[in-house]
Amino acid sequence: EAPRYPSRDRMIEVIKADPAFFMVDNINTEQKETVSDLATQSFKDAVEYMLDRYGDQDESWKWGWVMNNDINHVGQIPGFGAMDVYSSGSYEAINATRFGYGPSWRMVVELGPEVKGWGVYPGGISGNPGSPNYDAFVENWRTGQHFELNFYREKPENSLYEIMLKGN
Repeated sequence: EAPRYPSRDRMIEVIKADPAFFMVDNINTEQKETVSDLATQSFKDAVEYMLDRYGDQDESWKWGWVMNNDINHVGQIPGFGAMDVYSSGSYEAINATRFGYGPSWRMVVELGPEVKGWGVYPGGISGNPGSPNYDAFVENWRTGQHFELNFYREKPENSLYEIMLKGN
C-alpha cells in the first residue's frame, strides 16, 4: 500500500506546531532543511521552470496563459476548437479551470418570487463551423460576461415551434 500523507491543511497545522517535522526535509541532500529552505528552493525552481518554458518575464507568465485553456471541439476535431484562450481560475475557484478542463455552461440563478438567471457557454448558437456564430460566445465566456436568461411559466404566444422531450 502506498504511503498516506496528510492533507494540505493538516500539513500546515503540523508544520506550524513542529517546524522540525520529519517530512520537512529533502532526503536527497546531506543537510536537514527547514520550511524556509524548502520554500526558497521551491520558489527558485519555479522561476527557473518559468524562464525555461516561457522565456523572460512578460505577459506569457500570467496565470491565464500558463494554465493553457483550450476549448476543444466536442468530437476532438483539430481546428474546430478555440485554442489558447486566456482565462483566470483554478480547480478551487468558482471559475474551475485548470489544464484541460473547466466549466462549459456557467449559470447564476436568483431564486425568489420571480426567478432570474444569467448564463454563458464557450461556443456559439451554430454547430456549423462555417457560420460567423460558430464561436460567438467564447469571448463572453472568457471574460465572465453572462446573458440574462428567460424563464417562462407558460409557453410564449409567439413561439415559432416547440420541442418536447419525452422519456420512455
